[in-house]
Amino acid sequence: MKKIIALIVLAIFLAALPVLGLRGAISANASAVKEQLREQMQDVRARLTATQKLNESRIEACRQFLADKDSDPAGTCTKLSNRQINCVEYLQNKGVAEPLAKCNNLFRAFWSVTKVRGLLAQNVSDEAGEPRLKRLDRLAENHPNATRFIKNLSAKNAQLFLYLPRAEQKKLLNISQDKAKNILGRFTLKKVASNMLFKQRSIAKQDMKQAEEDYQKATDNYKSANQAYKYYLERFRADRVKLNKCNQSEKCSAYRQNATELAKNVIINGANMIIEHLRKIKDKVHGSENIDGNKSVEIAADIDNAIAKIQAAIEKVRAATTKEEVQAAAKDIINIWKEVKPEEVLHAAWLVHASVWNIMQRSQHLEDKLDQALSDLQDKNISVDLVQAEVDNFSAKVSDAREKYNNATGLLKQAYGLKKKNATEQDRARITELVSQAKALLLQAHNDLKEAHTMLVKIVRDIKAAGGEIDTSETKEEIVVEESQ
Repeated sequence: MKKIIALIVLAIFLAALPVLGLRGAISANASAVKEQLREQMQDVRARLTATQKLNESRIEACRQFLADKDSDPAGTCTKLSNRQINCVEYLQNKGVAEPLAKCNNLFRAFWSVTKVRGLLAQNVSDEAGEPRLKRLDRLAENHPNATRFIKNLSAKNAQLFLYLPRAEQKKLLNISQDKAKNILGRFTLKKVASNMLFKQRSIAKQDMKQAEEDYQKATDNYKSANQAYKYYLERFRADRVKLNKCNQSEKCSAYRQNATELAKNVIINGANMIIEHLRKIKDKVHGSENIDGNKSVEIAADIDNAIAKIQAAIEKVRAATTKEEVQAAAKDIINIWKEVKPEEVLHAAWLVHASVWNIMQRSQHLEDKLDQALSDLQDKNISVDLVQAEVDNFSAKVSDAREKYNNATGLLKQAYGLKKKNATEQDRARITELVSQAKALLLQAHNDLKEAHTMLVKIVRDIKAAGGEIDTSETKEEIVVEESQ
């Protein structure tokens, strides 16, 4: 329409020019502009006519459907089209089976939550704004209280509601306004650079490469220590058999001395396996952009402290000359491992936690992309009802994963709260228990996300079959919902 107005203004300007050489010089352009204006006006009239006919045809279809159900079917259908009457409630009262599906078929093209769009559209600057509003149009069709619910939200909470995934929106509509307000208080809107959408921090390529190399080195060292451990353990056991059968004092003394050295090598290589295992966790954390910097520093400090204790114990083993000294040093390492193991499983679980977070973030981002693709298809008057239902299921599955992830996060934070310098045996047992529960939840969340991915493959295939495309381009920054933990 703005383009048409501009062309009209230009035409008036040309008509007002004096009959001079200037007007003659541009007369050819004026004719071209007029022809372009005529064509565009014809196009506008054609579109208005098509829309009017479509509206009339749908009201006529409605009138025929209600001919034996209503005393004034034409008037009622006009009110239904204008949403003066709630279609779903009306058809339910008339005893119509599957009233929602029938209402969708009759009137979807003319419905929108126009009463709340102004509130919701404030500060919507990202390209996904309109698809989000269309998604709420559909939500209002399926939830009669949606419009009232949104109107009663503050401007801030209305914005938050707009950006929530569809499954989270539905959850809020099924609880009281006060409870919904409390839940929305956990969320904030945040602008995030597109290259940080799936990261907690950014790591330089060189540092990432170094972490990968360190991890591979620790993996190789662990394998070497494991091989040496098995080798010396086998020899130690064989020597113990000889010692048990020994009946000559000189040979027995040699066997005992050899057994002591073999035992020292078994203990040292076993301890080195623990060290390299801890280093692998540390290197994974160093190279993970899914773990924020503060947590990475905390984990690294815990692991460095544990390694220092084990290395000190190894030196005691090396210095031992008697069976009793070796046993005492071995006991030190066992005690250190008992102290360290709960922290080891906790830090390893946090790596799993970070991985699930990344998949979940990507899944939520993909839901926005699906909404954009469905919006584009709707603009082409292509029915997307079946795919919408599939996306609902996808969103619900991701929501299930998110709930389990959040519960796991709470358990892991409890475990970190018990981690202290002088932790008791009871504290360590509780940490292990909490981590075990959290890992089980994270596994369930991961399985949910795998199921969601299977759904996603079908959704993308169906969108493409309908003539749609998934836009894989990224804007400079995007607005995301962040939930406090």
